[in-house]
Amino acid sequence: WAPRGSPAAELSHWLTDVDMVLFVEQPPFPGLIEAATNRGLLLACIPNWEWLHPGLPWLAAIDVMLCPTRHTAELLSQWQARFGFAYRVRYLPWPIDVSRFAFRPRRTFRRCVTLAGSGGYPARRLDDPQVVIRRKGVQLVIEAARRLPACQFILCTTQSLPRLPSNIRQLGYVSDAMHIYGHGDVCLQPSYWEGIGLPLLECQAAGLPLITVDVPPANEYAAWQLLPSRGEFLGELLPGHVIPLPELHVDELVDVLQRVLGHDLRQASRSAREFIWAHHAWPNALPQWQQALREAMDDHDR
Repeated sequence: WAPRGSPAAELSHWLTDVDMVLFVEQPPFPGLIEAATNRGLLLACIPNWEWLHPGLPWLAAIDVMLCPTRHTAELLSQWQARFGFAYRVRYLPWPIDVSRFAFRPRRTFRRCVTLAGSGGYPARRLDDPQVVIRRKGVQLVIEAARRLPACQFILCTTQSLPRLPSNIRQLGYVSDAMHIYGHGDVCLQPSYWEGIGLPLLECQAAGLPLITVDVPPANEYAAWQLLPSRGEFLGELLPGHVIPLPELHVDELVDVLQRVLGHDLRQASRSAREFIWAHHAWPNALPQWQQALREAMDDHDR
């Protein structure tokens, strides 16, 4: 265990007998990249696209990017060609433990469940900084519920919300997300952006057909229905850190829900579970991850 404020000498000692440093998203310790590079260690990163930009000083030191979404892999490959980064790019679909999610085949779409937690990290519109966009699209769900009284909504969020329509049941903090997936007929996740988007995978493992946004990486996950975008705008996550976000409108969401409300879900439910087993379950993913790490070590040793 190394405290976050560890001095360089302590970090260097901590790395004794280590072959590879693997981290997620950002280097967790100041000086870690330099200490690992000085020891000649393999540096591997599991990147989330929304927190990256080509000006990050540590990108040039990375040996291999183990990308959990196709969107991230494509973005980093473009940067490789454009900016001359030497890292290798591997796309490895993010694995989940399917056995943790009890499969229940759904029959008819009457109720949707949305997992929003705290509402997700906020962004400000670059063209109108007074407008705050929360990642999970909770306001879209609330407005859609007002317009569709025939549809029932379960909204799992700790956000403090104004008075909700009578067809929304709000659940606050949930210690066991697996339990929540049992409440709905479909999972509705109209997120403005996702890094990986675990609920989009977990819900399908439980047999919930997915309704999400037609932007990457959400549209990589074989969703049952996709909410179209009216274009895109720029959102500022942190000062100077800007990402493209989709223009989502409640009219399109209402159209999607209205079109499929009451539909037979049996085939969609089976297909959701089969997709996760084939592409995101550990038994299939583990050999790919092992091979990618072995190849990275072999290349590094050469």
